[in-house]
Amino acid sequence: MVSEKKRIQQLKQPDEFQKKAFRLLDWLTANKSVAIGILVPIGLAVVGGFGWNYLQKQQAEDRRDQIAEIDLTFRNEAEAAKEQQDQVSAQISALQKQLDDLKKKVKDGDKSQASSQKLQELETKHKELSARYKTMEPDHKASFEKYLAVYGQHKDTPEGWRAGLSASSIQINRKEYAKASELLKEILTNTRNIPFYQFQVRSVYMGLLEEQGQFDVALEEKEALIDSAATDDKPKALLQVGRLEHLAGKKEEALKTLDLIINEHNASQEAQKARAIKALW
Repeated sequence: MVSEKKRIQQLKQPDEFQKKAFRLLDWLTANKSVAIGILVPIGLAVVGGFGWNYLQKQQAEDRRDQIAEIDLTFRNEAEAAKEQQDQVSAQISALQKQLDDLKKKVKDGDKSQASSQKLQELETKHKELSARYKTMEPDHKASFEKYLAVYGQHKDTPEGWRAGLSASSIQINRKEYAKASELLKEILTNTRNIPFYQFQVRSVYMGLLEEQGQFDVALEEKEALIDSAATDDKPKALLQVGRLEHLAGKKEEALKTLDLIINEHNASQEAQKARAIKALW
């Protein structure tokens, strides 16, 4: 049995790891030139790696800040349009009150030419303002051009894709479906390995093709849409495909797709819609 004194001495001695570390330090001291030749490139590589990662993160942060500024421009454009709408709405309300008062006056017996002419003028102005109000939309020209510029410069980054989606959204609101579909098609190409984009963006892209009557072109995307859909999204994807098949005149294929929804996703809302559609067909 080891005595207490000897055990304490053993504990004070360096362990194997420490011995190896001491031997390495001795070797480095004795071979300084070789050590520098080995360690300096390693050190530069490590520093370079950290520097590159930092640069990448900083650039991504700069892009996010840039998009945040464009988002603010977009909101300001929307708010400016809302203020104009409120002003026109107030004018319409004031005109309506004048119309109601004048109509009552005419009904009570005022048949003068002046009252009839005034009534006609108010009704014309009321119609013009009402028509203007219905067509009033925010002017997103500035934000659109900025979103598009960011996308054009950073097509291979999440921030660039986000800017591209924002630009396409403005195009869709303008009913520029052909331009929006081209932009989304390009984004799909640049995000091949990202499920969110492959399903969500493709679904919108196919919807735009449907809006343009390009049913067969949209159906070229059906396998990619279904394959990229998560389990909960499968019935949505199938219903969109079934609708396109029906619009393309492929009724037999459409019925098979609807049956697939009903049989494999029976508890989904899409299954209920599929049953209703089949009943109409």
